[in-house]
Amino acid sequence: MNVFDLVFKLDEVRIGTNSEGNFLEALKYGQMYVIPFSTWKGVFRSVTEMLEGSQANLDDLLKTIDQLNETGTGKDPIWRVTEEIERKFPGLGGVLRDVLNPEETVNKETIREIAEAYLNPVYRLYGHQSFSGALIFSDSVLQGVRGVMTRTSIDRKTGKAKEDMLFSEEVVYPGNVRVRVVLHDVPDFAMKAWIGTLKFMEEVGVGIGSGQSRRSWAVLDDEDSRVARISLRAILDGGSWVSLRDWLKATGKG
Repeated sequence: MNVFDLVFKLDEVRIGTNSEGNFLEALKYGQMYVIPFSTWKGVFRSVTEMLEGSQANLDDLLKTIDQLNETGTGKDPIWRVTEEIERKFPGLGGVLRDVLNPEETVNKETIREIAEAYLNPVYRLYGHQSFSGALIFSDSVLQGVRGVMTRTSIDRKTGKAKEDMLFSEEVVYPGNVRVRVVLHDVPDFAMKAWIGTLKFMEEVGVGIGSGQSRRSWAVLDDEDSRVARISLRAILDGGSWVSLRDWLKATGKG
């Protein structure tokens, strides 16, 4: 398991919440302005989906199922088939047994649907209705000056300001923001997708919150960000944080 302490450069942000008339408030818990974990998860997932797509290669899995049916009765119960699937695709057999009735006979299409998600890096990282994802995000408290901006809506057809669409928007100017992310151990294909996501956020950045076309653009600072490996061995060895930049280089992807 890895823990990522990620720092983003962020000039201005508003996470939307309730509004009163033409005044748009920023989300806060008590007196603290925040970016909730759900916003972070959505932002990260959108980048991973853009980079990775949504298709998984199921050829090996379907071939395994066909071979099992050929050597068995063709109507083997799921529990018997999943034992072999687990040997070739660690973790998938357990998910199938948890989701499906182990005494039912094998339905290739049902297994395909679940396996397609389990072998997909996006679902493996962020979760699916059949299993939990490997990533856990924290909330972020925004430290910075609070301000109120007066804005107007633009008619995209004419490029002019819309009539009677003047409004005030509550924003925070944090300068930077920190989020903690826990990544449980995942196969190489999912780790590759996670590394690609971090690299994209470092090199390009990502819009976050309301007003993404203005200054709400977050860029990952790989020098101030850091990573720690959490395991019994790491604890016994006195493991410590390393910079995200060094971690990316160590993976061979930096």
